[in-house]
Amino acid sequence: MCFSASASFAVAGINALIGVAILCKKPARYEIPLAGFPLLFALQQFVEGLLWILLPDAPQGTPVISALAMLFIVFAEIIWPVMTPIAVLMIETAPRRRRILCSLTLLGLLVSGYLLYAILTSPVNAEIHNHSIRYFNDFPYLISYRLVYVIAISGPLLLSSQHTIRIFGALVFLGYIMSLYLYIDALISVWCFFAAASSGVLYFHFQRRRPV
Repeated sequence: MCFSASASFAVAGINALIGVAILCKKPARYEIPLAGFPLLFALQQFVEGLLWILLPDAPQGTPVISALAMLFIVFAEIIWPVMTPIAVLMIETAPRRRRILCSLTLLGLLVSGYLLYAILTSPVNAEIHNHSIRYFNDFPYLISYRLVYVIAISGPLLLSSQHTIRIFGALVFLGYIMSLYLYIDALISVWCFFAAASSGVLYFHFQRRRPV
């Protein structure tokens, strides 16, 4: 698969339309974090589209490249590990599942805190690598951080009592496995692309939902 600026901008545009369509369904207050997923994915993919355009001509470490790379990573490593369990927790009604989701929210906060420390102490850069964008820094990451990271994001979605959310979670987790196997050097970029492309499933959640 060859990724490009056009692919990122296309996914960004589709997610923006889906996000607007979901907002037109007038989600309840407790559904707002989940309803915002497509719009946030749209912004994240737009940022990566800009990187695709600028990277061939701009050397690594230039202020604009560093800023865009940092913004993308903030979405991927700081926002999603916290926002995902919180969004699922807010729509969950089963007491037992809510208790587990509270634990996963704490896990997400710990993951985000660790990764925030990593990018603050070692600035992130980006480069085009094998038709993908690779984000990198010099921080000595723990070997197990990827496992905890994927649990913090995929776990809450797969645990949800809402069928459509579980489907979204399965697609997100499958995207991670595929990215890990096929694009390990550009894992974060490719996985976020797959997750953004899968978020259209959320429209059907809001289309079919019943007020709680």
